[in-house]
Amino acid sequence: MRKVLKELDAKKGFVEYKFTIPQSALNETNTAHGGYHAAMLDEGMGYAARAFVAQGDTVKTADLQINCLAPAHLGEEARLKVQV
Repeated sequence: MRKVLKELDAKKGFVEYKFTIPQSALNETNTAHGGYHAAMLDEGMGYAARAFVAQGDTVKTADLQINCLAPAHLGEEARLKVQV
């Protein structure tokens, strides 16, 4: 996946990113696919969780549940905040 997250803030166990919805993320209703949002969230969760593991160790997502409140459209900017 091409890097699309732009880091805004990072502290131990916390990251904030922004990303713009690309054409490749749209589904048949012309809104961002839920899987795209899940991928962005999973990426942010990984960065936040790495603050708590030893250098060189990896982190894995155990469970991910997303409730979408509104659709995102092409070119819209979204923000992602993750805190462990």
